[in-house]
Amino acid sequence: MALHDFTTGQFSIPEDGQKKVFRLKNNIDFSQPWHNVLATDVVKVLAIPANVSVKNLFVRVNTVEGATATAVVNDYSTNPAYISSVNINSLGTTEDALTKGRIYTAPHTLHFVPANNLANANVDFIAFCEDLN
Repeated sequence: MALHDFTTGQFSIPEDGQKKVFRLKNNIDFSQPWHNVLATDVVKVLAIPANVSVKNLFVRVNTVEGATATAVVNDYSTNPAYISSVNINSLGTTEDALTKGRIYTAPHTLHFVPANNLANANVDFIAFCEDLN
């Protein structure tokens, strides 16, 4: 199993003047050869800073894989997963199932774990966060 870190493309958009509430967004184009992943891989998609609460998480499929493809989005340390099944072969947005979000007291990453090989899909990962500092 390989571990891929694709968090370098993410960016933060402040949503208020004090920058306490912000959005992290990362787009991953799995059709790029360096972003192809296997069903046995784990992909780091969002880097969460320390003392941040992730309030909501979305996965938006912009380009479908073209064959059966699903994935889980989690943080690899807490159950339940943010999203237990994302259909990567259907355009649209999937929202997490957590009602209150999750607080991270140390830096952490959110992971995308495909159940199938990915070589065509284009996917956005979006987290709404609050800085607790």
